[in-house]
Amino acid sequence: MPPKHLNLVENSEEKKEKEILPIAFRIMASGDGQNLKKLNIEALNLIASAFGATAAERRNWTDEDWENYIAESPNIAGVNDAGDFVAMAGAKEEIPGTWRIHSVYVDRGYRFGGEDKKSRGELLLGDLIQLVAEKGAQEIKLTVNTKQNTAVDLYKRLGFSILWTEKDSPSADTNFYEKHHMELDLSRVARSGLALKAA
Repeated sequence: MPPKHLNLVENSEEKKEKEILPIAFRIMASGDGQNLKKLNIEALNLIASAFGATAAERRNWTDEDWENYIAESPNIAGVNDAGDFVAMAGAKEEIPGTWRIHSVYVDRGYRFGGEDKKSRGELLLGDLIQLVAEKGAQEIKLTVNTKQNTAVDLYKRLGFSILWTEKDSPSADTNFYEKHHMELDLSRVARSGLALKAA
């Protein structure tokens, strides 16, 4: 079964200096291409070093390209009250049992205020981990820029560990960055364990 949708109801006591904006998570489906295009290009414009493509490249994609992207592998979206995508994360099976997480991004205005005080990124990835686990994943891999401390800490909370660090990893923006190669071994995580709680 796919992961249940997360309808986050915010408690007024959790609101501090700024309003906590509601968000719900769901699996991307046919017809979501334009919504994904808008958020994906926004993310590439802000942090191109974290992705394997550039905004210029993705602007040249056709509507069919975006729909095929969604159809090819599981993607989770965070959706606001207006129906716009404000968060995304995808995964792709590299070999049987081994999946790689990619294209993780949450709009800055929606990053905090999740249920049980988890960040929206934690909830987003919790759903994605649950989804690929149900598709037979035994291990999940990802790479992350070592300077993205918030992202590295998030992955560690979800149970990922650093396998090795690449000093000069090429990125889509033609620059080189230091990146951690991280892995989550699902064979060591109980179905009710840390990495699957958020889903």
